[in-house]
Amino acid sequence: SQFWGPDVLDKNHYLAKGKKLSFFVFYPDASASFDFMAIDSDGRIYEADTVQVFDGKEKTVTINDRNLTNRTVDKMPMTEVIVTNTTDSSLDFAFFAPADSKIWGLEVLNSSRTLRSGEEVSFLVLLAGENFDMEFMALGEDGREYQRTITIGTTQQTLGLSVGPKNLVK
Repeated sequence: SQFWGPDVLDKNHYLAKGKKLSFFVFYPDASASFDFMAIDSDGRIYEADTVQVFDGKEKTVTINDRNLTNRTVDKMPMTEVIVTNTTDSSLDFAFFAPADSKIWGLEVLNSSRTLRSGEEVSFLVLLAGENFDMEFMALGEDGREYQRTITIGTTQQTLGLSVGPKNLVK
């Protein structure tokens, strides 16, 4: 995709220096490649390009000074997307990716969170200078799948994304 996925840490979390965070990745083929971006507390941007993943194999991505770019976050406008679970069950897995992507990418709730009925979580998404669609897909604790598409505009600050019974995939 030409667009970045959401900030998987959400706006209220960070990854401290030297700490790890684990995510599941969903992709349809036996392998896939991803680009990762990280932004530190000073607004500096780090990128790891074309990281390869393969079925059944754990992959570690380490972000360090070799990944530092010459860009800063102040030049990259973002919008906040607030996802609310209006289903009758908890959402155990969620994926949020640009609609033009062939893969769902990282599981955005990570391996330690669920989104209970009535709860919300927010994500930051980089604006792209043009409107683009993002797709949200979640799996409930009962095994049901939900999907929803949202358009990210060029100047929006906050968008709501409610995921409920009408988004159930039959």
